[in-house]
Amino acid sequence: MRTKNDKFIDMLLTLEAIKIASKFTKNITILMIQKILFLSADFYRENKLRVLNQSFYRWDYGPMSEEVYADFNSLSDQGFIQGDVTKDVHITNNGLKLLEASSELLEQEKRFIEPLEEVAKNVTRLDELLKKVYAKKVYIEEMDKTLPIDRVPEGMHILTPIWRDEAKESLILDKGWIETLELMLVPEVDAAIRKSIEDVKKGRIRPLELD
Repeated sequence: MRTKNDKFIDMLLTLEAIKIASKFTKNITILMIQKILFLSADFYRENKLRVLNQSFYRWDYGPMSEEVYADFNSLSDQGFIQGDVTKDVHITNNGLKLLEASSELLEQEKRFIEPLEEVAKNVTRLDELLKKVYAKKVYIEEMDKTLPIDRVPEGMHILTPIWRDEAKESLILDKGWIETLELMLVPEVDAAIRKSIEDVKKGRIRPLELD
C-alpha cells in the first residue's frame, strides 16, 4: 500500500520521465511510460534504493503496473498531461509549471532521480525499449525461479519495491514538500483552501476542514 509520500513521488517522477523522454522521441505512449518506469524501478531495486513505489506484473508486452495506470489517470484528469491509453501522451503547460515549481526538490534529490532521467533519455523507439526490457531476467517468488521476462507466465509479479528496512537509501519527502505537492496534485485540497481564503475576504469565516 503506497503512502501519500510514495504516491506524490511516483506522480512527480512519472511527469519528469514524460518530459525527458519527449525530447528524444516524438511519440510517447502509456506503454513506453510503463517500460521506462519498470527499467528505472529495476535499477533502484538492484542498487537497494527505495525511490519508485510501483509494483509490476507480467502482461502483454512485458511489465505492467496498476499504480502506473492510476498515476497516469490522475495526472491526465488534473490536466498535467494530455492523451490516454490509446493515444500519444504530451505534457501540458500546467505539467511543466508543476515540474518548475518542484525544481528545487528535483535538484535536491538529484542522485535519486538521475537514473530515471538516464533511462528516459535513451528512449527513441518502442521496439528498442522492449528489447531492453526483454533482455532482463527477473526473480519470480511464486515459482522460486529467475527467468527472462518473455518466459514469465502472464499475471506473475516480476518486480516490487525493496522493503524500506532493507534499502540502503530512500527518497523521503519532508513535511513541507508533502504539503506543497498535496496542494498541487490534489485538486480538492487546493479548491478547499481557495474557498476558505475567499470566505475570509468576504467575512464568511469558518474553519478549514480537510480529510
